[in-house]
Amino acid sequence: MPVHVGMTLRPSDSERLVMTLDVPTLLFAGVTARCCYVVVFLVSGLRLRDEPCLLHWSGSVACSIIGTLIHYGDGGSGRTLTPFEGAVAHAFFGGSLALCWSGMRRFHRLPIDLRGATLAAVLPGLAFAVPLQLGFGRSGALTGAFAVLIVLIVATLRELARNRSRGAEWSRYVAASGLSVYLAAFATSVALFLAGREVGDDAQSANAALLIDHACSVLIYVGFLAMAGERCNARLTELATTDPLTGLTNRRGVFQAIEQGRMRPAAVLLADIDNFKAINDGSGHEAGDAVLAEFAARLRHVAGPRALPARWGGEEFLLLLPPRLAGAGADLAERIRAATEAEPFRAGGAPLRVTVSIGIAAGGGDLGALLRRADGALYAAKRGGRNRTCAAPETVAGAVAEPAAA
Repeated sequence: MPVHVGMTLRPSDSERLVMTLDVPTLLFAGVTARCCYVVVFLVSGLRLRDEPCLLHWSGSVACSIIGTLIHYGDGGSGRTLTPFEGAVAHAFFGGSLALCWSGMRRFHRLPIDLRGATLAAVLPGLAFAVPLQLGFGRSGALTGAFAVLIVLIVATLRELARNRSRGAEWSRYVAASGLSVYLAAFATSVALFLAGREVGDDAQSANAALLIDHACSVLIYVGFLAMAGERCNARLTELATTDPLTGLTNRRGVFQAIEQGRMRPAAVLLADIDNFKAINDGSGHEAGDAVLAEFAARLRHVAGPRALPARWGGEEFLLLLPPRLAGAGADLAERIRAATEAEPFRAGGAPLRVTVSIGIAAGGGDLGALLRRADGALYAAKRGGRNRTCAAPETVAGAVAEPAAA
């Protein structure tokens, strides 16, 4: 990340700042912290091969270290950088932001235009050098470089705002806050340059710039690390609550969804594939697995986004319906039954005709009560000849009537 934020404080302004740390101390602290970030990002990226964003962010920190050392390598003595030094420093700052951007693209599993990213990385250096050659002075050079850096920051913030940051909803705001402060600092500097304000090169101006830079870099890189960590935790949770064969929610996921308030079941459908043991015995377990996966796909398609389909165990599947769909249980069950029977299942070498029996339960009570009633309705459907749906009636005066075919 860029460390020189273009503080345009004149001596009269900087005298008002109360600084307790000198430039060498702040420089040492900032570079040391960034070196730690490089190690953490690099080691994590090498271990988590499916998170290439970490390697991009490691490169981003490394570029910011080099740019910082070039820009403040004099320890804040006030020495003006040569045009070449300034161009190289700002090129590394641009590289740091370009790698922040490309890391966010990798985080969201989006492609990267390598040539465009490379050009974006070197543009701040060119935008610094060209105005100097044209005689616009140091303020003109910084205006050009900062304008390009502002564009790179906005592009990175745009990537952070994408809705693909599942599992990292809060930590991305931490990184965005650091980038936003950088954006405000650069924009303020450009506005002051355009207004004709002089650039301050004194130690107090350098102190202020380094303090802002150090605080922003902590927010950005800690935010990036937290984003990767939160997504890994989300994946572990998903693995623990998802059936690996069908991709549906498993029992643990069902109970977790209810506990977290993401699903309040007002009706349940309990489905059991008919004669599944015969499929396994006659066509093999691989064919049986293919039937389970295909039935799960058809169940998910018919259920829609508001219901929660789950593999309840073996060849038994569960569909939880929220209150707004509670009255549609019988219709959904019949559509699932018809979709199962309509087309043969591709399992092994030959197509298989598969049917399903479904029990339906709606009304009050907890999940356990609904499941007991749905199980009774499912038993009635099996007993009635399979390939049918049965609905459990409401409990009346402590007794439950015989389930009726839907």
